[in-house]
Amino acid sequence: TNSMFGVHSRVGKNMGLGGKLVIDKRGVFTNSSAEINYSYKVQLTDMHQLNFGISAGMFQTSINRNNILDDKYTDNTDPTITTQYFDKTSFISSFGVMYKFKDLEVGVSAPHLVVTGRPISDHIFGMAKYDFLVAEDKVRITPSVVYQNLTVSTNQVDIGVKGEWNDL
Repeated sequence: TNSMFGVHSRVGKNMGLGGKLVIDKRGVFTNSSAEINYSYKVQLTDMHQLNFGISAGMFQTSINRNNILDDKYTDNTDPTITTQYFDKTSFISSFGVMYKFKDLEVGVSAPHLVVTGRPISDHIFGMAKYDFLVAEDKVRITPSVVYQNLTVSTNQVDIGVKGEWNDL
């Protein structure tokens, strides 16, 4: 189960503030985070724009020992089960930047860039998308590509296409 709630709003002409709560339950593990976000927009020219974002907050991981089966395969003396080995709270910080030129957006972000007690993460997202307006500006086609440099598994590329008609 993965639940997220976030809010972000512009503050002034070029800044934004927000927050995000995430609860991710996978098997016996629960990861929770609470972060505040800050964004800043730099209008370089009429057609060129840079957006920066940074977040900081708390990341907590825990193990739900009640979900571990008590059977012949479970070693109830295992210190990872009987101690607070997996129960940790850490500081977390992320960073991202996006360049926009007309209908083209290209960005890179580093989620979980800094986590207390860990080296700086090389988990990086890269993305690009372009809006094509067709049929008298009533139809918009937006192809996109997202690349993820993952730290513990094979890197991943996602390709998508979004279609809109009359802003729907």
